Amino acid sequence: CSLCVLPNGTLLTGSADGLKSWNPNTGQLIANLNQVTGAIIYRIKYLYDGLVATGFTTYIRIYNLNNNSLSSTWVAGGTHWG
Repeated sequence: CSLCVLPNGTLLTGSADGLKSWNPNTGQLIANLNQVTGAIIYRIKYLYDGLVATGFTTYIRIYNLNNNSLSSTWVAGGTHWG
């Protein structure tokens, strides 16, 4: 499981059940950011208004935190899908 705390205090968790954002004051789920079935999130890193997530596959996914969406996917070796 991975944990990341955003500057606004929001908690992000990554695990076998995906990538999720949480309200630290209420414990309520804000959003399920993982839009890829079966993706196991191993590491997450906050970058400005985005998030980089990697798992046990060769994929690197970049999420836009302004609208809680997957913005791009990269595969090790340089292949890019918008």
